Amino acid sequence: MSITIERDTNEFLKCQGGSVEDKLKNYLKEIDKILDYDIYIVFQFNSNRNVAVTKSYYLKDVEKFNEKIPHSIFFEKNSNYLFNDLIENKEIIEYFHEDNSRCLFAGIKKAIYVPLFSSKDKTMELIGCLYFGTYRNIDFDLDTLSKKVQSYEYISNMSFLLDHSIVEGKNARAMINIIHVLMMVLEKKTIHFFLIATM
Repeated sequence: MSITIERDTNEFLKCQGGSVEDKLKNYLKEIDKILDYDIYIVFQFNSNRNVAVTKSYYLKDVEKFNEKIPHSIFFEKNSNYLFNDLIENKEIIEYFHEDNSRCLFAGIKKAIYVPLFSSKDKTMELIGCLYFGTYRNIDFDLDTLSKKVQSYEYISNMSFLLDHSIVEGKNARAMINIIHVLMMVLEKKTIHFFLIATM
C-alpha cells in the first residue's frame, strides 16, 4: 500500500519522503541558522578524488547570486581549487579571498571547506565536503559551531546521507553491469541457436 504526498498531507508523513538532495538542503538551512553565511554546498568526491559533484546547495539570497552552481568541478589539475588542499590535509580549511584567485565564486570574501567522511569500521574515508561562502567579512567561529550540539548531528547526518547515496550508486552500477553481462550471454545464445537452426 502506498500514499501520495500532497499539500495537506500530515507533516509526520511528509518528513519521511524526499530525496537525499532535499534532506541535505534542509540540513544546510539549519546550519545557516548557526553560521549566517551566504552560500552552502554539499560536494561529493568521485572515487579518484579529482572531481567534486554538487549533491545539494542552499543560497541565502538567490537575488544576490549571479553565478550558476556548477554540477561538477574537475579540480585535480587546477591548483587554484582548495579541494586539493582539503584532500591532502583532511582538515577544515578556512580561506580569506583577497584577490579571488582561489575562489569558487566571484566576490566571496571568506570560504570554509569542511571534510565529510564515510565511517567503515575504524577507518574514515574522505567522500566529500561542505562548502560555506560569504560575501561579507565575518568571522568563522569554529568554537561556536563546535559547541552547538545540533551542528554535529547535522554534519554527521549529511555524511551518512552522502555515504548512503554513494552506496546506492555503486549498487545501481553493479546491477546495470550484471544486466549487461546477462544480455551479452543471451545474445550469444540466441546467435548460437540461430546458427544451429540454419544448419
